[in-house]
Amino acid sequence: MKLQFIKHNINIDKNVDEVIISGDPGCDGYNTENIAIFEEILKIQADMHIIDGDMLVTGGEMYFKQFSEIVNTSSSAPVYCLPGNHDIKDYEKFFRLKNYYIKYNNAMFIMLDNSKRFFDNQTIDFLKESLIFSESKEIIILFHIPPENPYVPNSISNEEWQKLKGIIDPFKNQIKLIICAHIHTAFEYILDGYKIIVTGGAGSKLDPVKNTFFEKNFYNALRLTFKNSEFKYEVIKIDICYGKTFYENQVIFSKANSHQFYADLDEGYANSSQTFSLPGEVTQIVGFNSFVYAFTKADGLWEIDLSDASIRQISTHGTISPKSVATDWDVMIWADQDGVWALPIG
Repeated sequence: MKLQFIKHNINIDKNVDEVIISGDPGCDGYNTENIAIFEEILKIQADMHIIDGDMLVTGGEMYFKQFSEIVNTSSSAPVYCLPGNHDIKDYEKFFRLKNYYIKYNNAMFIMLDNSKRFFDNQTIDFLKESLIFSESKEIIILFHIPPENPYVPNSISNEEWQKLKGIIDPFKNQIKLIICAHIHTAFEYILDGYKIIVTGGAGSKLDPVKNTFFEKNFYNALRLTFKNSEFKYEVIKIDICYGKTFYENQVIFSKANSHQFYADLDEGYANSSQTFSLPGEVTQIVGFNSFVYAFTKADGLWEIDLSDASIRQISTHGTISPKSVATDWDVMIWADQDGVWALPIG
């Protein structure tokens, strides 16, 4: 079981080396595209993963079961969560504690609830008590909605920031980062001497907000490294195929963060470098991570690897307008007039 249910603070008697932090995988709901993005993040090797809120659409058992299945099937490491504004309903029923810490020998991660845009008295009291037990370790503070920033007016109020700041100021030298999500991009800024990073690009639709780490806004996750008494961080770009369509004998695709897929057909597709021509008339296509699978009317099934732009025919069986196509982790299943077929993919 990779998904952790938090009933008390966690003390781990060893050093932490690497941590992956991401945010907002589920506030638009889960579909083939954003599941693939979220899975790509979860597969990154680390000592633990932390999801900085908005795991669900509106809370509720159905969405929780979907989230937990993705995590337990795909994650390389234990997964810890904290509440976002989409997770308020029944959060404690499904995830347990809203405020808790994870303390290693060399670092401490403090999770705080501000899912309603404020820190309540319980959260403030918890933070005060936790900092007392920090024991000069490097501290990472996480909560969902960021403080005021230069990029977007979607934040907690200055009053709430000042309330928090008054508590953490005596520990300023220990606090390496404050990490938030909520905004579907990635940016960093300094506020009153604190380095703040927003990483909200784990699968939900990206916001038209500046990404300070890349030229364009990309799906992303944050890697923290604690090795040889040195702390480092980097934002990881998640770049997979998520959009696809077809037109006559062509497959037109869009890799993550490329909007050519949405261009006008006559003006954009004809000259697109993201267009593949196939010998047969395309009747259906399926995207899976960095692969596109194209069904043709009489010339079989083709696999397009977007990482190197290669094409290979993987079946000579002609498939005329498959009635249903589904992907489930590492297999594609479809039905046509000749029966039901299954193919390992990816």
